[in-house]
Parts: sequence; C-alpha cells; structure tokens
Amino acid sequence: MEMGQRIGINLLFMTEGWLPTGIGKHTTDLLDGFERLGVMSECTLFVREDFAPLASRRFPGAEVVALRLSPVLCALERRRVRGAGILQARSLFQRKLPPAVRESGAAVLLHPFNDKFARIVPGLPNIMVIHDLFYRHYGDSLPLFVRWITGMGHEHFAAKADRLVALSQFVRSDILSCFPNVLSDRVVVVPNAMAMPERADIRPFVPPEVRKPYILCVNALRRHKNTITLLKAFRLLSDRIPHSLVLLGSADRSGVREETEMQQYIAAEGMGERVTILESGLSDDERNGLFVGADLFVSPSLFEGFGRTPVEAAMVELPVLTTREASLPEATMGFLFSYEPSRDEHALAEAIAGILADPPSREKRRQVAGALRRQYAPERIAGLYLKLFREVTEERP
Repeated sequence: MEMGQRIGINLLFMTEGWLPTGIGKHTTDLLDGFERLGVMSECTLFVREDFAPLASRRFPGAEVVALRLSPVLCALERRRVRGAGILQARSLFQRKLPPAVRESGAAVLLHPFNDKFARIVPGLPNIMVIHDLFYRHYGDSLPLFVRWITGMGHEHFAAKADRLVALSQFVRSDILSCFPNVLSDRVVVVPNAMAMPERADIRPFVPPEVRKPYILCVNALRRHKNTITLLKAFRLLSDRIPHSLVLLGSADRSGVREETEMQQYIAAEGMGERVTILESGLSDDERNGLFVGADLFVSPSLFEGFGRTPVEAAMVELPVLTTREASLPEATMGFLFSYEPSRDEHALAEAIAGILADPPSREKRRQVAGALRRQYAPERIAGLYLKLFREVTEERP
C-alpha cells in the first residue's frame, strides 16, 4: 500500500450506544492508534447518517462518509415494526456501502466488527475482524433467525475476505476448525488495541448505592459470563469478608433470563444489601473511577474471544482473578490470578479469599500494568494493521 492511498473503514455497525461496549472501545482505540501514527487523514469512515455528527467530532482528522437511512424504515423502526431494523441494516451494508466505497477511491476496506449483515465489497481487498464465534458455541441463547443469519454471514466472510483477523490465537484456531476450507495464512492474529488512563490520573467514583469495600465484576449479564458462579462464591464468603459485590453490566435480549435468575438468587439468599447490579450507563470517567475503587476484580467468564475487562482492570493496577477459559490466559499474558474449575463456586471463593488476604504488591501490579499497556498500545496495534493493509494491497494485481 503506497503513501496517500485511502483506507476505508466500515463503521456502519456503530451508533452512539455502541461506543461504551467492548466492540465500540476496540474500534475507537484502534482509530486513536491510527491518529497517533499520523494516518487518520488517509482514513475514510463509512457511517450511518445518524452517527455522522458524533463520528466527525470524535475523529476530526478522518473523512466521514454518511450513508443515508431510509426515512420509511426509520419511521417503522420508531414504531417498533418487526423486521424494519433488519431491512435498514441490509440496505446500508449490502446496497449502499459498495458504491460509496468505490466512489471514495479506497485501496483497502477494513471491517472492524463481524456484523451479521456485513458483506465483502468487491473490487478491493477486504479485511474482516472476527471477534469470536459465539454463535457456534452458545447459539442456543440466540433467536433461531439470528443464529441462522449470523452463520450465513460468517460463511460469506470465510469464503470472500482477503484476510480474517482474529483477536486471539484461540479465535484463530476456532475459525480454522469451524471453516476447514479457509487457508491458514488467510487468518492472522491482531489483538485488541487498548488504552486506559494511568491510575494516578483517575478520580475514584463510587455510586451512592455501592458499599465500600467492594469486589468488582464488569461483564454483560449473559449465561456464558458465568456470573451466577461468582454470586454463589460470594455467598460462601459473606461471613468471612467485609466486602460488597458490584456487578456492572446489562443484559441484551439474549441475557434477560440470566439477569432474572441472578436477581432471584440474590433475593432468595438475602444478599440484596451486599450485592449491587449497576446498569451500563456510566461515563468513561465514572467507569474508570469505579475500577480503581475496587479491592479486587473478578471475571468468571466461560467464553471470550479476547477478554477486555480483566485486562483493563489490570492496566489500572487492580488485582485480577479470571478463569482459564478460551482466550483469557492468552489475553492476560499469564500475569493474572486464575482459578479452576470455572463453574466451581468453592474454588472461586477460596481464590477470592486468598487474594484479599494476601494481595500482590503495588510494584508487582505496576509491572503487570506496564507490560499490558505496551502489548496493547493503540499505536502498536494500528501499526500491525497498516502492515496488513500493505500485504493485501500488494497481493492484488
């Protein structure tokens, strides 16, 4: 890829509500990496027209191309007409994006998220980032149509993309196992770009409903996050430690049942005064402030394509306890505490008690934070993508 050639980036999945999510942070941190490397002026961001003003403010150095929404479908979406959102997404990704990309003169197109409605744009190299194959492993938690359309999308990505980017070796192995026709050299690992403020620059924030001291878990309230095991472990510990438990996260439609079961368990065990569930609605400053106020961060997840929140916690020098499932040992570089078996509340309770009784030194936590910051620095990860852009453009005649 030559200097001055444009980099197309498909952000049609992004809305304001996506910014604080793991996928939103992955995308914005990567774009910040391009800015730090001085190439943002070469980037063209393809966005929904209702996201364009925010995209222009957030990434002022980039060219922003706004794709028009259908007014009819917008009206139907506001009335919650079933299927209107699907038709809108298909129109944007599959009908309006290809001509916009061609008109932009982009030399390569990056899709930072494997949206189920995305399609490869012909005529230029496409790089698709695969965050995980959740639908293959926990598909029973998804509506049948969503599982089917997601599978169709991934079959398309596997067949058509010039490169599939996996966020971890775990995801790469999963892709090659699930799609045996994909050549191994077409699947490359580029981890999350991650930026967190230095601990000294974060102002602690404790919502009034949270009782100090506390243990923190930041995860979506979904079955594979295994929060119920953390609740059971906390009940076992409740007479041994003074801490409360704070769960920051919200349930999408696939997680409503799990959230209800957790609330029922909390009520049945009389834990309401010691357990606080906070909906994801905090600002970045408040969320970071909640991190640094915790004595311990726990992630009992059973499935991650990367595992962002425990790494974020370690970056601000918290003691962190995770499982050894999926990508977590890889993403955390083996630096953090872990327990197993993952669904064993007794093992988790003892691990929590041990860390609280004998936490790692401040110097050790600083060393871990520094190593993780260097590994996932946005400019380093952005540099890996630039190298990949050059490779795929040079392969094309």
